[in-house]
Amino acid sequence: MIDYLAITKRFQDKDKPFLENCKTIAYFIDTQCTKYILHGCNDLEIYWYNNTNTLKLKGSITYYFQNHNFTYSNTTFIEAIKTIQNILKCRLWDAYVDEFKYGKILEVEYEPKEYISKHYSNDIKLVMNEIGKDRDFFKWWKGKNISLKMYDVNKNINNKQDHKGKQILMDDGWNPLKHYLKWEVHYYKPHQYLNNGTGIKLEDLIKPPFQTLLRKDLIHQYSKLTTMKNLVTPNNKKDLSTADIILWGYAEAMINSNSNINTIKKDLYNRINSISDTILSNSDKKARKRNIKSLIEKLSLEENNKLDISEKLKQKM
Repeated sequence: MIDYLAITKRFQDKDKPFLENCKTIAYFIDTQCTKYILHGCNDLEIYWYNNTNTLKLKGSITYYFQNHNFTYSNTTFIEAIKTIQNILKCRLWDAYVDEFKYGKILEVEYEPKEYISKHYSNDIKLVMNEIGKDRDFFKWWKGKNISLKMYDVNKNINNKQDHKGKQILMDDGWNPLKHYLKWEVHYYKPHQYLNNGTGIKLEDLIKPPFQTLLRKDLIHQYSKLTTMKNLVTPNNKKDLSTADIILWGYAEAMINSNSNINTIKKDLYNRINSISDTILSNSDKKARKRNIKSLIEKLSLEENNKLDISEKLKQKM
């Protein structure tokens, strides 16, 4: 699904787009650029540079055409571009792509915040970002010419859609009682990242080979992330004492810092040994170690990481 799009088209000689159906917003003297708005379900930004006969178009094609990005196909994308071409009375398929977003919406078993909060990256080239109010609902990793994004679809819908919009989405298959997660890649310089520096035209985006490339890269980009390891949740009340819960939290944090259950036990034993004999006698220390041993024996790692979405992505493709 291609969502946000930014393209540039340079016109030849006296050719230029028909902008009478657009609303003029501003004029920038230094660049001889006029900014327009093309009204749709959501607006697109259009910039016309008179001195270079150049058009730039920016915005979410999905929101422009249908006011949401919950369902969207290649066919719908083509229809949206044709609609814009008819309004501007010019061809856009030969325009060059400056940036775009490509992603997939997945139906997931657990609340999206469970997935979002438990994903991280060890890649030093990726910088994780979160905004306070959107914490656990939206997270992204910024790299060179690329940004990887994960967000709660229902949260996004509830923030952007009114009652009528939500009803339309339900008619299209959205179930507000289910959980949906969006995984998306934002390419800021797609020609460098995906095409060895050669310009990518808008028409390239809809071709089967390029669509295949995008699907593969979406999975590849996800492989740069790591999901935190989880310990099996005890299903017996007697195994969830305050001490059990404290050790559980400590052990999970240590395991996700490349430790393991055995080294955690040794570390705790060493802590006990470091305490002065005037405070804890040898028999006291042995008793504490037995207690820790019995607590640690209850811990075990989940065999399959329930928050890894690799297989779901592959199935969605």
